[in-house]
Amino acid sequence: MLVCGAGFFFTRCDKGSSAWNFLTKKQAAQVRLMSSFIIPSDDEPGALEANVVGFIDKQLATNYQRWQDDYRLGLAAADETSKKLYGRALLDLSPEKMHELLGKFEQNQVPEGTWRHKNASTFFNLIIDHCLQGFYGDPRHGGNLNHVSYQMLKLEVIDTSLIFNS
Repeated sequence: MLVCGAGFFFTRCDKGSSAWNFLTKKQAAQVRLMSSFIIPSDDEPGALEANVVGFIDKQLATNYQRWQDDYRLGLAAADETSKKLYGRALLDLSPEKMHELLGKFEQNQVPEGTWRHKNASTFFNLIIDHCLQGFYGDPRHGGNLNHVSYQMLKLEVIDTSLIFNS
C-alpha cells in the first residue's frame, strides 16, 4: 500500500507500514546515531536507553511539525556533508569521524553549498534541544523511557497517568 500526502494534510510519503510516525528508517537511524553522541551511554543510561529518537519522531508528527522541513533537509545536508568530508555516509562513519563531524556542525565548519536551508550549527542546536527534551521530559511524550533520567538524577517517580488521564 502506498501512503502519500498532498498539501499540508499529510507529511509522509512511504511504502508500507513503518514503526516511525514521521521519520524514515534511515532518518531515524541518523537521529539515533547523533543523539547517542549528544547524550552518550556510560555508567548511566543515555539517549539510546531513553528512546530519544522515539520522542523526536513522535513530536515531529505532532507538536513539532514546524521543524519537519528542518529535519528532512538537515539530515540530508548532514549526510551530504559527511560524504564530502569523509567519502562516506553519516551512518558509515567511525566513532572518531562522527565525533569530529558533529564538532564541525557545532562550529558551522562545513563545505560551502551543503547547507542550503539552515546552517549546520542551527540544525545541530535544534537536535541538541530535542535530545535534551526527550531525555529529561515526561515519558508520556515518548522519551525518557522507564524514567531513566529521573532515576539517574535520583528523582522520585510519580504516576502521572493519574493526573493526565483523569
